[in-house]
Amino acid sequence: MKKLFLCLILIFCGPLAAINSTAMSSWGDSKPHILVNNRILSQVNGRPITVMDVVKKMDMYFYKRFPQFSSIDEARFQFYTANWKPVLKELIDKELILEDAKQVNITASTGEVRKEIESVFGPNVVENLEEANLTYEDAVKMIKDDLILKKIIGFRVNAKAVREITPQMLWNEYQSYAEENIAPAQWTYYVITVNNENDTLAERAAKNLYNELITSKVSIKTLNEWLESSQGQFGSSTISLSSPMTQSEEELSDKYRPILSTLAPSTFSPPTEHASRARQSKVYRIFYISDYNPGGAPAFDDLEIKLKEKLIGAAIQKETKEYLKKMRIRHDISEDIDSLYPTDFQPFILKN
Repeated sequence: MKKLFLCLILIFCGPLAAINSTAMSSWGDSKPHILVNNRILSQVNGRPITVMDVVKKMDMYFYKRFPQFSSIDEARFQFYTANWKPVLKELIDKELILEDAKQVNITASTGEVRKEIESVFGPNVVENLEEANLTYEDAVKMIKDDLILKKIIGFRVNAKAVREITPQMLWNEYQSYAEENIAPAQWTYYVITVNNENDTLAERAAKNLYNELITSKVSIKTLNEWLESSQGQFGSSTISLSSPMTQSEEELSDKYRPILSTLAPSTFSPPTEHASRARQSKVYRIFYISDYNPGGAPAFDDLEIKLKEKLIGAAIQKETKEYLKKMRIRHDISEDIDSLYPTDFQPFILKN
């Protein structure tokens, strides 16, 4: 339900503008205050919506988002200026929805309102309401309206949106997602390197080591310990074990890819010859794969819930917009907010 309400806020008024962080350092040095040019901005079903109504709703949002700036009027003024028009539009739409809720007898109980107030404002309700610049009566009215709004949207929109999502739509969404999110194959492997100034001795030691590894069934976890105890049987050759490396198919070197791509997990590869970068001689390497992920498209079962929620969310937005459009037409309410006040109207003034 909380996700739905956030969705409704975004539909009604869009993302609320944030506070300009560059101004924070100077806030609080003086004590300016906000003057509100109160007037009726709109009337919906005989109910006037004033600048103060918009202010109260913005105070609620401001407290939820920026409680640390609740006592700083410069911050509040910036928030008011950026958000009053979309919040006015939200209040107009809300009045239309509340009127619809009356027609089907949808309301919110005192217990529901009290629980939500405690959820929003915490245990110290009175103190926190004071910080939010709201009276208890204001909070009760707004919380109750919001709860009714959620219920009527659930009644008018949610069920319809859920019914729109067919199994075929979900499968098509999965296929589109899978095509764009194909994971590459990935290997986690170790490299055992055999060095000797004499190339022939290096090759012989590498072959002997490989035979020991596959016949003794040495674990990669105990390989270093086993190498230390068995070093003498490989003559003057030195043997080293790398740390585990994880690479995708694209990241593998052209020399390693053919070897690893044909090697089963938990097995050692036969020794292969490589040129030493440190000196003009050959080294022999044995590879061990500890883990292999074939990649490919993610499984449908892993994505079903996520994709269904995405489709339902999009359907709710679409249906909510259609529902609000019908409400505005029915009550002859214009979507043009700017037509409600003079072009030079300034609802707020910051005075020192």
